Amino acid sequence: MAYSVEKLVIPNWKNVDVGGGKYTHTFIFPISSNDLLPPGDYCNVIERCAPAIVRNHSTASIWVQVDSPGLWYPLEVRRALSHVKNIAVAVTRSGSDLRISDFSNCMPYLSNSRISPPPFAKNWVSPVKENPLACLRVLARLGQGLTKEIASLADFCIRTTQDALNSLEERKLISHVYPSREGDAEELYSETYPYWILKRSGLQLALRSWGVAPGVRFSSRLEEQHGEGEVTRHKISSRLWLASLKKSYKELAEVWAGWTEVNIPEMRLTPDALAWGKMEGRETLFWCEVESGHLSTQETAAKLLRRLKIASRYANQMEVKLVFGVLTVPWVQNALKMVFLDLDSNVAVIVGDWTEFGRLPPIRWGQVRSLED
Repeated sequence: MAYSVEKLVIPNWKNVDVGGGKYTHTFIFPISSNDLLPPGDYCNVIERCAPAIVRNHSTASIWVQVDSPGLWYPLEVRRALSHVKNIAVAVTRSGSDLRISDFSNCMPYLSNSRISPPPFAKNWVSPVKENPLACLRVLARLGQGLTKEIASLADFCIRTTQDALNSLEERKLISHVYPSREGDAEELYSETYPYWILKRSGLQLALRSWGVAPGVRFSSRLEEQHGEGEVTRHKISSRLWLASLKKSYKELAEVWAGWTEVNIPEMRLTPDALAWGKMEGRETLFWCEVESGHLSTQETAAKLLRRLKIASRYANQMEVKLVFGVLTVPWVQNALKMVFLDLDSNVAVIVGDWTEFGRLPPIRWGQVRSLED
């Protein structure tokens, strides 16, 4: 049963017994790492719900239940929500009981008794099937994209993606155009697979599926734009990172999810793409930097070294391994191999060609590897 708070429809609510005869009256947000939003973006959705809850239920708390195959995603959700003010927020994995220690930003108001629930609301039900909804969610972050980009980020094959996109176009939720055949786009153009653009009706459906109420601004979901053209090599390389990882390391790594332009406030750094999974029994982040070669090799090396140090420090804090991938032009690759020295044993650097989809170097912990090694 869902519950209504102003324009919000919140999936669940409960009087939670936290022991000692005390209760917290909590609104429950179940979220999943499979919903195609990075953890920080999901936190923005929940944070935007908080003011309405506080206005109407001053003693309420929020309980975020995270369904995920590993620990990094829920831990990042917890970190991102730890600064929320005026309402206590707890984060647990799905199926866990709520404890007082799960509230990371402040203590909840504790009552001696149960209270009546807020007004009931009708549960939101998607008017489209699972695969088309996944493609809509991807486009809600990209704004527009090629079939293969959407397939990569939704973790579908091309045929499944094409079928889903066709069904969305039939419902007038998206439209398609063919990219201009100029400059870099000439090489990347395909008459078979067009460029898909999200319509307003499609965006609204995607936002409702994430629990974003009508009229609530959620621009932070959008990836940054690179270049003025519809198609750029930089953009495509980062969007294909997830599919390239799965093709290159299908026998070695389990890749659970991936996104482009992932904002991690703790680092004040945004990788071009970030994937998350498991390798050799340990949770692993697969970080991607795409370099066009427009900077000098010295400037590129200094920039990437700084970003690697920050990413390594973050991975150590989160107790995960780190694969730091650089996709770039050939003349930059050799120069970079001599830059990354004294790597931590839980860090590997791979340097690949940004035109070689699905062909990444082998991963060796504590080492830098390229396709030429």
